[in-house]
Amino acid sequence: IVPFVGDHDAESAACNVTVEGVAPVTELACTIDIDGNASLTWTNGSAHYTSIEILVNGEPAEGSPLDGSATTFDLTLQIPGSYTFTVIPSIAAAQGETVTCNAEFTGRRFIRGDANDDGSLDIADPVKILQYLFTGGPLPCLEAADSNDDGRLDIGDAVSILGFMFTESSPMPAPFPECGTDPTPDALGCKNFTNCNNP
Repeated sequence: IVPFVGDHDAESAACNVTVEGVAPVTELACTIDIDGNASLTWTNGSAHYTSIEILVNGEPAEGSPLDGSATTFDLTLQIPGSYTFTVIPSIAAAQGETVTCNAEFTGRRFIRGDANDDGSLDIADPVKILQYLFTGGPLPCLEAADSNDDGRLDIGDAVSILGFMFTESSPMPAPFPECGTDPTPDALGCKNFTNCNNP
């Protein structure tokens, strides 16, 4: 700083300013339950964050960025698999260090083709699928009803079960005939399947 008096400059004065980076969040934890409900919690490293961005597998999460005072975030996932969650705090235009955590969405265990969840594969299963398709009847686990594992529910699933039962065609895709999770995750989901002792 150099002050002027008339045409003459006075003695200058200086000071040092240290600009510190944005402190990252700490104690980040993430969990995903069997239905795909994900929950993140953390402790803020600064009381002055203006926003907090959440990434899910590198992509901005719906509802992000959050207010700078947030310490939790919840979302529902549709497709089983491995997930990496990233939390990035900001103060104005300055971003803090990223902090990540990982969690696995396994989905519910079921048996492919057991559409009515009675523990056996019989004529009642394709009937249950057709009722769902044409009359809107309930299905406890859409993944189980997707007997040909093409990621959608249609008449082909009923035909697949009938073919297996009466023409000795190839077995349905895993998990079959034992309980298991879907090795080819899709968005159908499975809300309830009691015969595999899901929690």
